[in-house]
Amino acid sequence: MADTPAAVAGLDFDPVELLETELKAADRARRLRAVRGLSAVATACGVEAAKARVLPVIEAHVSAGGEEDEVHLRIAEVLDFSFVTCLGGGDSAQLLLPVLEALCRVEETTVRDRACVSLADILEKLDAGKAPKTGDRVVKLVSQLADPSGEASGFGSKCSAAALCAPVLAFLARCSDRDDDKNKVRKVFRGVCEDDAPLVRRAAAAKLSEVCASIDGPQDFATSLTPSITKLLEDELDAVRVVAVSQLGAVLREEKCRAGSEAWSRTIQQDLESDGEAAWYSTQPAARVVHAAHSDTSWRVREAVAKSFDGYCAYLSAQADAESVAPGLLDAFASLLDDGEVEVRAAAFQSCVAVAKLLPKHFAASEGVMASTCGGADNRVEFKVRLAAAGALARLLGALAPVNGAPQTAQDTIFRTVDARLFSDEHVEVALATLGALADVVPHLNEEAAARVAALCAANPVSDNWRVRRALLNALPALAQARGKKAFEEQLVTGLVERFRDRTAEVRKSAVSILARLRDLPENEEDEDGPRLFDGDWLMSNVGSKLKSGYGDLEKYLHRVTVVQAFEQLSHDQLAPEHVEVIVEFLCEAARDPVANVRFTAVKALETCSKHAGDEAVSTHIRPLLDSLKEDGDDDVRAHVASAAAAL
Repeated sequence: MADTPAAVAGLDFDPVELLETELKAADRARRLRAVRGLSAVATACGVEAAKARVLPVIEAHVSAGGEEDEVHLRIAEVLDFSFVTCLGGGDSAQLLLPVLEALCRVEETTVRDRACVSLADILEKLDAGKAPKTGDRVVKLVSQLADPSGEASGFGSKCSAAALCAPVLAFLARCSDRDDDKNKVRKVFRGVCEDDAPLVRRAAAAKLSEVCASIDGPQDFATSLTPSITKLLEDELDAVRVVAVSQLGAVLREEKCRAGSEAWSRTIQQDLESDGEAAWYSTQPAARVVHAAHSDTSWRVREAVAKSFDGYCAYLSAQADAESVAPGLLDAFASLLDDGEVEVRAAAFQSCVAVAKLLPKHFAASEGVMASTCGGADNRVEFKVRLAAAGALARLLGALAPVNGAPQTAQDTIFRTVDARLFSDEHVEVALATLGALADVVPHLNEEAAARVAALCAANPVSDNWRVRRALLNALPALAQARGKKAFEEQLVTGLVERFRDRTAEVRKSAVSILARLRDLPENEEDEDGPRLFDGDWLMSNVGSKLKSGYGDLEKYLHRVTVVQAFEQLSHDQLAPEHVEVIVEFLCEAARDPVANVRFTAVKALETCSKHAGDEAVSTHIRPLLDSLKEDGDDDVRAHVASAAAAL
């Protein structure tokens, strides 16, 4: 008895027998509970007993069939790398492969996918040098999944094989002398790419970028994957072409795949040159993919290339013939911006900024692209497209700034469109998409455009929609740095002060946070530790004094709470003593407000302010006030008073 798992664990029952009994229970809840406790049972039994007794129980239960998918799913979730540690780690991982292979073959997609995820987790975290047998077994497993036996049904196991090729290749790349095994796995991937079942080909296409990233040699990349990529891109089923176009864009975008991408391109370069074509896409395989996809009969393929257009641009813009390819490439992009399908146009606008950043000069010089981009703001355009165009156009103001190599006329053209159409769009979401980008692009605007944005922020009331008012507030720090203290004082201070008494709480809350950002704003954007743009004297005279003078007229206590919070933000360690005293006196007066919410907000602000106040201000104003509020009738006020008193 001393050698049994129960005795080792100090239990009065055999946990493996209990596990076996629970897994055979008719109640699904009991079976699920048993599966959730698998790791605990394996730990309680010890490494050897877990291998000899626990694993056979799991394997027998899975292979018996007839189990519900939910239980299979939970088993697949448990059998990841953490369970390998219960078995002693290292080559013990191979003991889990039969169970995971069985789960990779089941009909239910979620179970197969989860089993593949667990197996990938094991391979990623396993020390390849300490698990040679696991490497042998996992190569065999992938090959068997791709060539299922007569007992297997459907296409599920081949989809699992496609999902496992990348993690297996990544594992083998960490091993030594595994070239033959790598070739076997790459052959498996080529096989699933050419499978008769469209769903298998689609599953293979979905893993293209992962497999590409897992191949450690550029020439191996080209030799192994060129036929597969070509077949997937030319597949008769548009669902496969959609995934292939997206995945290839992801591969071309990744810097770590750049060498492999160039090797792939060179592999088929000679065939393209021999075609005798003189078109822009004739000598670049990636350009040819864009040309074919942007005119594909399936709008889903056109949408896919629109979404991944920046990946193709990233690759092609780095090639030696980029100057000759770029105009045709952008003509294709303009075609996507003008596509007859709403989804395609929306996807193209979402890629617009990334494309412009990669090719700023060519983007600005392309009349077709500029016209199509500005046309997206037209009120007659569908709402979904206009919404995508709004964010794109606003961010293009930064992407096409002269500092990025584009001419000033390009930015001026975009801004005129934004100003004329998008700021006043009837749909508030369109205006918000435009305003949301203002903080990022204001530093790139010229003086005239920045002044126009400042005028919009200064307009009162700005909008009936509170989200628009908040969005305009968020642009104030950027406008302050772009236009300077004097222009900010002339145009924007009054509007900022008004927002502290806004009818919407979210706007008032935003005004308080913006005040804190203005307080910490450096005069020089590149020198964060340098002098502040707005010093304490300026903030107190232009914001604090106006808030204080209007405080007595605030009938709503929530407005008074907001002003109190603003004064808390105005207090900081570099503020002159005379200003600190003004803030302390104001907060002490606010702490006597008839409304408890105002009182405890003021007490909380005094706790913050006391860190910057001198001993005289504390002893003369703050401490006597706190003493007088210790017996306040409100529990929250007393709690904040106690906290503030302890901080003194």
